[in-house]
Amino acid sequence: MRVAKNSFIIEISRKKMIDNYEYLVRKTGKKMIAVVKSNAYGIGLRETVMILNENGCDYFAVSREREIKSILNMGLSGIKILFLDILEDFIILKENKNIEMVVTDIEVLKSCIKQGISCLQLHIRLDFGFCRSGFKVDELERLIDFIQSKNLRFRGIMGHLFSADKDDMEIIEKQFTEIVEKIGKERFEVIHLLNSDGVENIQCEIATHIRCGQHIFGLQTKGKNNKNIKKVFELKGKIFDITEIGKSEYIGYSKINDLILKGYKRVGQVKIGYGDGFLRKYENIMSIINNKKYRVIHISMDVSFVVVDENIKNGDEVELFFDFEEIEEKESCEVLVNLNERIERVVK
Repeated sequence: MRVAKNSFIIEISRKKMIDNYEYLVRKTGKKMIAVVKSNAYGIGLRETVMILNENGCDYFAVSREREIKSILNMGLSGIKILFLDILEDFIILKENKNIEMVVTDIEVLKSCIKQGISCLQLHIRLDFGFCRSGFKVDELERLIDFIQSKNLRFRGIMGHLFSADKDDMEIIEKQFTEIVEKIGKERFEVIHLLNSDGVENIQCEIATHIRCGQHIFGLQTKGKNNKNIKKVFELKGKIFDITEIGKSEYIGYSKINDLILKGYKRVGQVKIGYGDGFLRKYENIMSIINNKKYRVIHISMDVSFVVVDENIKNGDEVELFFDFEEIEEKESCEVLVNLNERIERVVK
């Protein structure tokens, strides 16, 4: 793959991604449903699916129909795709038996059956107070009666751990287990509750699979540092122009008096901006150049400006988002999903 000179890339470490995947599977002893929604959390959908599939993962979860089609177009054999929402049109389910979908209420379930969709392509989705779609606790008796009256068997049943608090997780785990047992776990081929944080905190013995996204990519909840989880990407490019500030009144579209220069007299330009998803709110975060931190002082659509000293020259490598602790978002995945297709993904 060729990229324009000095352009930024997201470099993906194949080895680190595989290490993360194998760690999660090994820790739980369960099979993996890899969550690759939102362009694999910004890492790159195609690149991620290829890496994981080559290393034994055949089950992927997405949230948009376009993501289903993107994976299907890769032409991989033996894979399964779980759609974490309700499809507007069930044709894609009828035409592709390896595509599965969640059902969130009794009317959706009845509609699927009426239209000839096999329950072995459906996952019952439970809601434990997340305020997302899913069967609520007060709807369960009606659901159970319907399932038993029709003697239905499903592909799966799932819940979601919406809290990172261990005590909350244990409460949800207990509720989930009781519900699955009440319906009859033999009615489900796939039982999944644990997400990335859940893997680190609870066991959920009744589950057959884990459903992880963040930890596959080395993304962790802010303040947590599991050393077994490795950051799989580097966002990097090169300095392409250095300017002496001198008597200039502006840098880009910003007045010099409005910028935090900290005594620096030179600025370097890099080819990334808010047009790439590197948003202006990231002004004043630090970059890494030659193992030293330098401040990003201005972001425009196509380029950004970094203060530099006399040790920095054109062509020196610049890394951004090397440390998520300095960024205001609670979750690191909130940053990466903004990085769009103008930035090439390169697997190493």
